[in-house]
Amino acid sequence: MRLRESLLALLLAFAAALIVFSVVSNQQQRQAAGMSQQLLQQVYIRALREYYQWLSVVREDGPALSRTLLSPYLDTGPAQAGDWQLQFSLQELDARILLPAPPLSEASRFAMQIHSEGWTEPLQLRLDVLGWLEQLTSDLGYAALPVAVEFQQQSFGDGAAGIRSPQRFPDFLFTELTLILDAAPLQQHLLRGYTPLLSAVLAALLVLVAVWLILQQWYQRQHLSLALQDAEASLREQMRSNARQRLTLQHHTLELEGLNQHLQNARQRMELSERLAGLGELSAGIAHEINNPVAYVRSNLQTLAEDFAALAEFIDTLDKASDELDLHSPVFQRLLKAYQRLRIAAVLKEAPARLADSRAGVERVARIVSDMRNLSRSGFDKHWCQVNEDIRSAINIARSRLPAGVSLEAELIQLPDIYCNPSQIAQVVMNILVNAIQALEGRHGQIQLHEVFTGNELKISIQDDGPGMDEQTASRVFEPFFTTKLQGSGTGLGLALCYKLMQAHAGRIELTTGPGEGARFDLILPVNGGTEHVE
Repeated sequence: MRLRESLLALLLAFAAALIVFSVVSNQQQRQAAGMSQQLLQQVYIRALREYYQWLSVVREDGPALSRTLLSPYLDTGPAQAGDWQLQFSLQELDARILLPAPPLSEASRFAMQIHSEGWTEPLQLRLDVLGWLEQLTSDLGYAALPVAVEFQQQSFGDGAAGIRSPQRFPDFLFTELTLILDAAPLQQHLLRGYTPLLSAVLAALLVLVAVWLILQQWYQRQHLSLALQDAEASLREQMRSNARQRLTLQHHTLELEGLNQHLQNARQRMELSERLAGLGELSAGIAHEINNPVAYVRSNLQTLAEDFAALAEFIDTLDKASDELDLHSPVFQRLLKAYQRLRIAAVLKEAPARLADSRAGVERVARIVSDMRNLSRSGFDKHWCQVNEDIRSAINIARSRLPAGVSLEAELIQLPDIYCNPSQIAQVVMNILVNAIQALEGRHGQIQLHEVFTGNELKISIQDDGPGMDEQTASRVFEPFFTTKLQGSGTGLGLALCYKLMQAHAGRIELTTGPGEGARFDLILPVNGGTEHVE
């Protein structure tokens, strides 16, 4: 036992050492890579600064060469075999680069032919670019750093093949050239091999100490456990006999509870069916009875508006004709007194607005009737549908019940077809909206409804800033016949009906509330009704 535990401790220590060594090594490598990138960036910037300083001197002093940091690596003369030929103008700095046919040699240079306005002849120079870059890296403390220049996948310099970790810097001297520097020597210089090893050793020691402490506690618990096992053994047999008796009693109890639950579910389904059928018939009957007088009033209002327009035109004609009468004539005086007594000007101004308000009210009643007919038309069948059409009808009906000082804001989104009974989902939404309106009676407040679609579920959130509920009330709101209203004001079946309807759609209702914090109901509805359907 001791040997096995010792081997386990050593194995854990070795694993911890490997993990720490790997983590510290990777961290050091990332730090070295970042520092080498910055150092090579300094070489690139230094080279560009010296080159552009030299170009500035040439542009100011003309073809005569002045002494600059680049001068030791320049010599005059035409291009030679193996040179890269660069032709450019000081005004444009766009180079035309010609590569030699024979391979490069140690004597190869950048043969530059420089043109400028005002010069009679171009300036021909040969630049030892590799020598310049090697000296520049040496000045910065990076000796023996392989460098190369690349153009169209052709490398200038023998060091290109030996570059292990190339870092490329485009737009070197010209946009067509790329400077290649080797980051491997710098990374090797920056890496410290002893740090990961030391960290791994420390981690292994810490693991060994922790395992030793854990084993000491485990041995103490083992001694205590052995002392308790004898006492527990005498109790187990008695517990087994008691358990067998309890199992027999629980079996009979479960059978009885199953029968009771089956009867309760059947009763609730029957009450739900009767309530929905009654609501559908009542809504359809009310909508039918209201629709005829609404249509009659709408038609008469339209005719009345046309008649009033004709009457207004006649009064305007009569007003214009009265201008031809004598102001002191009895006819004109009678017309004037009648015009003022009957407030004809005010009537002509206010009557159209009153007619428009009446027509708007009738249209609102017609829309509510249409929404009631929509909510009562679908029956109990589920099908693929646009559920927002029925939800809008429920919202419109709820808006008609809003008291003064209470507002309802609804934000519906574009949804795909959902497998459900749309009238039942709209019934759930309307019941919760009505409860929110009743909670805000006698006070100012706001009700918000918005939708969130996640791909598999639709979430409809309804929130109010009413008085809210305590924990005890919130835990019972979905129970049948539970209500907080006065006797005779509510049946206690509204939210219970909502709960059952959501269960029938394989969905759920979540309630978030607190005293003085309002209430939020989240309706979670699966897109496919909880099952797969083949169209």
